[in-house]
Amino acid sequence: MRNGTRFSEVDLKTGLHAAAATISLEKILTVCSLYLLPNSQVSKLSLAELFEQLPKPFLVLGDFNAHSPAWGDSRRNGRGRMLEEFIAEHDFIILNSGEQTFVHSAYRSTSAIKFGSGFTLH
Repeated sequence: MRNGTRFSEVDLKTGLHAAAATISLEKILTVCSLYLLPNSQVSKLSLAELFEQLPKPFLVLGDFNAHSPAWGDSRRNGRGRMLEEFIAEHDFIILNSGEQTFVHSAYRSTSAIKFGSGFTLH
């Protein structure tokens, strides 16, 4: 973070690979980084328990290893379906632009997702 930017770490109680901080810019915003291992089992409940700990407004950025056209991927997997449902159930806003976030010589995908809650977009 830039010198002089006020922030405080959010103490998260979770078994997920996550870290979060509340930063003070023009307004206060909580930013959470999350990584989900490709073959790990992740439930809607564990995600809900994590996101309930985040002060609003919050922005979640991470590699969810989830594929769905909802955030610009050309394919869909089981985790992508689960996350689509979870995001819709919680009225989160997907902020992906549709650009691919992983480029390999054999394929490209969009498994990194950005979404938020509790703020308005201008």
